[in-house]
Amino acid sequence: VRFILAVISGDIKLFKRNRAERFLELKQKGYEPFPKRNITPDPVAVGGATEVDEGIHASDYEYLIAMAVGGTFTPEKVQELIAQQKKLEDEAESLGKATPKTLWLRDLDALEKELDVIKQ
Repeated sequence: VRFILAVISGDIKLFKRNRAERFLELKQKGYEPFPKRNITPDPVAVGGATEVDEGIHASDYEYLIAMAVGGTFTPEKVQELIAQQKKLEDEAESLGKATPKTLWLRDLDALEKELDVIKQ
């Protein structure tokens, strides 16, 4: 959500820039890298050094850069993502407050409901 809002507002420039500049800006602005595991990264040159030298891999920010512009960068999609983010934060908070026993009982209740559906 933060990334999409930054692109919409013009705080982050995606277009008419090379990949290395985009990745460097995302790192400087504190966006979380999401590296792909078990893949040898393609180094991207950044001012004489490569991204790999600086601890950035070309694929670390692909999850942001590769978003489809047409469907993602709309006010409706932003509102949908904000609602989804709020829901997930609420779920995480609820899970953080739950005891292991409570979680176990919830899982058993869910299993019992599914078994009832299968029996029918």
